[in-house]
This record gives sequence, C-alpha cells and structure tokens, in this order.
Amino acid sequence: MAENRTKLYVVDASVMVKWIFQWEDQADFALKIRDDYLYKKINLFVPVHSFFESINAVAIKAPDSAVTFMSYLLTLCITECRLTLEVVSRALTIMKNFPNVSFYDAVYHAVAMETDATFITADQKYYEQTKALGNILLLSDYFS
Repeated sequence: MAENRTKLYVVDASVMVKWIFQWEDQADFALKIRDDYLYKKINLFVPVHSFFESINAVAIKAPDSAVTFMSYLLTLCITECRLTLEVVSRALTIMKNFPNVSFYDAVYHAVAMETDATFITADQKYYEQTKALGNILLLSDYFS
C-alpha cells in the first residue's frame, strides 16, 4: 500500500508577496501553492525572517496594505522554523560557494535541505546559481 505523504515546501518572500500582488508575473503559481496549502495538499513552512522580508516588500510597494497582509499571513498559520546551527552553517556554506547570494536567501534553501523539503522561489537569478544543490524549484515549475 502506498504511503500518503504530504509534500513539504519552503516558500520565500518572492512567492508570499504574490499572494497580495496578484497582478504580478507568476502570481497564478503562487496562488496555486497557497490554495494547495489551504486544502492540505501540501505543507508549507518558512524561516522566521520570511514574514519580515515579505512585510518589507509589501510596505515598500503598498504601505497601506502592509498591516492587512501581515494579518493575512498570520491567519494562514504557516509553520515558522527557528534557525538552528545546522541551518546557519549550511546557509553560510551556500553563501561561500555562491558569492552573490545573501544569507537571507540562502536560509530558505538551507531550511529546505535540512528538512528534506523543496524550496520554491520566484527569484530566477538565485535559482540559476544554486539549482545544482537540489531541493529547489522555480515558482513557474510548480505543479502539485
């Protein structure tokens, strides 16, 4: 008998902000992820800093929507992952091997790698640089 396992995904701010900026390119894929999560087809989790990064992006583009967006994110009850030494170490290794990668971006990927999940990003540049590491999917390639 086949096991019924929920797929695990880590999404970054580039995906999360498309839940409010639904006119942006690839928002349909981001909304599909959100809907799959809400219908319990997948499980989402994020590093602690993802909410800060998402709110920052919304506050820059649409300041009047930032509080509403944060409220919305909290109602989704997405699991936040605390940073561990293993995640920090892996993120720093990613940064070392890919000099144009920030710690903030590397943490998402490191969390996915440490938890055997898949990191989904809309950041094409990051994806192209690090896809050989595995555990990563470009937003436009998402299908549940």
